[in-house]
Amino acid sequence: GRKKLQDVLVDRKVARALRDLVPIVVDELDRIVWVAGHVVGEQARVTDRTQTVVTLKLTRLGEP
Repeated sequence: GRKKLQDVLVDRKVARALRDLVPIVVDELDRIVWVAGHVVGEQARVTDRTQTVVTLKLTRLGEP
């Protein structure tokens, strides 16, 4: 289904002051495909029909 970004962050207990700092990855149609560190959008999930994969890595400051 669909869920508002704010609801996802609230459900994940992300503090209000930190919500603007969460990286959001979108596709060419501006659909959210990844709320970095939290959830992957349904249309971006890898399935047995997936033909191409892009790997993204989230690194926090000070981590290798």
